[in-house]
Amino acid sequence: MKKIFLDDIRFVPQGYNLVFRNGEDLIKYLKENPNEHYELISFDHDLGQNVMDGFDVVKEIVNNENINFTFDKFQFHTDNLTGFVNMFYYLISARKNNVISMKGLIDPFKHTYIDGLEENINYSPIAFNKRKEIENLIKGK
Repeated sequence: MKKIFLDDIRFVPQGYNLVFRNGEDLIKYLKENPNEHYELISFDHDLGQNVMDGFDVVKEIVNNENINFTFDKFQFHTDNLTGFVNMFYYLISARKNNVISMKGLIDPFKHTYIDGLEENINYSPIAFNKRKEIENLIKGK
């Protein structure tokens, strides 16, 4: 299965087979490979200076009609919590408005990778009551 990892500096965790160090390369790849299915997509927000950040990439994915794919799980591993919230809610809003697939989990929990290993930290910057309100949109029902 295909797994996308978007991050400019972190070590790549085991199992990811599509690694992008900037958003521009990921956007190019997605345009050139339409209608693919991805098991896992993991995004950082801060991707360096004078380049697209993770939120810019999410907006391009949602708004560009030449980008079309499905996923089992879309998650965020950024340390920028404002960026996390922006990316998360943009995807949720797109799903609510039938712009992206209703299938696949949009994970409200932050993932942490240190030296390529995922730390088992159960934290969400999305408030519990908000998660309950949008549970069907998160789970992709």
